[in-house]
Amino acid sequence: MTFELFAQGNKTRLKLTHAGLGTFPKLPAFARKNFEQGWTEIVGASLKNFVEGKHAGEMIFTRVFDAPRELMWKLWTEPEHIRKWWGPKGFTLPGCEMDFRPGGAYRFVMRGPDGQDNPFHGVYHEIVRNERIVFTAILDNLPGHELVTTVTFADEGGKTKLTVRQTTPPGEAGRGQNQGWSETLARLADLVAEETKHGRRK
Repeated sequence: MTFELFAQGNKTRLKLTHAGLGTFPKLPAFARKNFEQGWTEIVGASLKNFVEGKHAGEMIFTRVFDAPRELMWKLWTEPEHIRKWWGPKGFTLPGCEMDFRPGGAYRFVMRGPDGQDNPFHGVYHEIVRNERIVFTAILDNLPGHELVTTVTFADEGGKTKLTVRQTTPPGEAGRGQNQGWSETLARLADLVAEETKHGRRK
């Protein structure tokens, strides 16, 4: 694989060349279209959103889930499901109180692998069923700084393109944001796979 960077004014054009595809086994999993789709998602969506969002003072995370929007909405809006996936790898969510309506408040308590609790709370500002959730978050250990998160759900041929946009907290608190959300969405993907495996996909 070769990565080339070209200056275009104050922007950058990235060219990725993946050679040697002919050396892979002749199996559907190694089809050229799968590599093209994967690199387009990684470079054209994830990397682009990460770089441009960070420049704008926010982080942007995009992932396509093999599940309909109705299921994704359910996993995001019902406490019994949120407890199964919210938080980075190794975290649990022992506290999950939600008044899920515009103007309603919530309070989550994430517990890390070291047993330390990380509570935060906020308010739901906008809720459009199966389309968008906008909410604030204030970390108890970072009072006075409010984060704004926007989650959108877009249909993609029976799958769901989920985009999370979140403002960036200052200093040390913002440095683990990318890893935290990446691991959280990975846990959500695992739950989606489990839900569909057991025939609960609707």
